[in-house]
Amino acid sequence: MKKTAAIILAAACLLGLAGCGKAAGDGEKITGGADFSNTESNDAVETQQTPQTAAGNEIGLAMTTKDETSTGLTVVFTQSGGSPTGDLQTGSDYSIEKYENDSWIPVKTIIPLEEVGWDCIAYIIEKEDTTEMEVDWSFLYGELETGVYRIQKSVMDFRDTGEYDTVTLQAEFAIVD
Repeated sequence: MKKTAAIILAAACLLGLAGCGKAAGDGEKITGGADFSNTESNDAVETQQTPQTAAGNEIGLAMTTKDETSTGLTVVFTQSGGSPTGDLQTGSDYSIEKYENDSWIPVKTIIPLEEVGWDCIAYIIEKEDTTEMEVDWSFLYGELETGVYRIQKSVMDFRDTGEYDTVTLQAEFAIVD
């Protein structure tokens, strides 16, 4: 079943039906992660590795990071409870923003985003388990300088071709010297 779903998702991506490579802000609701918009100090940054399940996220999924370097990290999905209605899947695409001057700013890419060829593979996120995914952004962002960042990834609750829900999760992380 999971293999069939992955094949169907890949076919849907090739046809442009599943939104592969879709960036946050293309009409998707972005949930999860800390909200720094009303932060008056940097105290909130200390909680950036606390697993945060997206508000309104009925699939019980949280996303955090570990093993952060200037060129990559490991994304950790933890699924517990909730009511997923199908297979939880994510792709290879992501975006990174930096926290500067009390707001999140997209990190400048080395190559234009429209030229990025994201793999259209469905990575299964196991239910009631933890799933890890390594991300190497050196080809897209180069080396990140010291600072506070967040990574965004979309996850599908995939039931059948054309029948899925999408939630975009965010996880904050820091690059330190």
